[in-house]
Amino acid sequence: MAKTTINRTKNESTHNSHNSVIKKIIAFFWNRVTESIQAKFPIKEDINMSENIEKIRSAFSFYNDEVLPLILDNPKVTQKKEWYHWLHTHTKNVVFRGICYAVSLWEDPIPVVFACACHDLARVNDSYDEEHWKNAIWVTREIINNEKFNLTEEQKKQIIDAVANHTTWMHAVNYISACLRDADRTRLSWERGYKEKFFNTEQWKKIASQRMFTKGRRDFKDFENQCINW
Repeated sequence: MAKTTINRTKNESTHNSHNSVIKKIIAFFWNRVTESIQAKFPIKEDINMSENIEKIRSAFSFYNDEVLPLILDNPKVTQKKEWYHWLHTHTKNVVFRGICYAVSLWEDPIPVVFACACHDLARVNDSYDEEHWKNAIWVTREIINNEKFNLTEEQKKQIIDAVANHTTWMHAVNYISACLRDADRTRLSWERGYKEKFFNTEQWKKIASQRMFTKGRRDFKDFENQCINW
């Protein structure tokens, strides 16, 4: 019996060792691939221009006046207002940054508003959780299918895809997904360090690469206040 136990322990140890090697190999090649991919979404517009500030203000007002009330009234939303991933802080900031990134790309920011607004709606706590997007999909569909929004089927699909993929390390295939991912990870870049390979838009280089409490981050916070606290 003791010999069987020893053999089983050795087999388990060998299996775990093989799994560890395989994971390291996968991680190595994934890092090489991601490092070789350049951002697909270059800056086309300066977000500081007066006409672009108006676009940002208009899109954020749309979020505040049209989208947020539907979220607050939906009983399926589990995201709280007082966690680290707060609805009224984290999500608000992700929406604002997503709009800025979309405007910098000279793209329509409204579909990005929906993706950013809905990405964390199914969170049930503040722990690390790569699976919370699954339940968020159902709430997202209810919101974007509201007839008053007149979204196209393609826009709806891209919004759903963006929410579904926002926790992965894949590179974005459309601007909506790119803006959501970068907007969601900007804070992580400020707090934990600058990792270029995880971002998709060029605009983030002016924002996410600034470390916490640096002038660059303070400048962007001032820009946010200028746009949405008028």
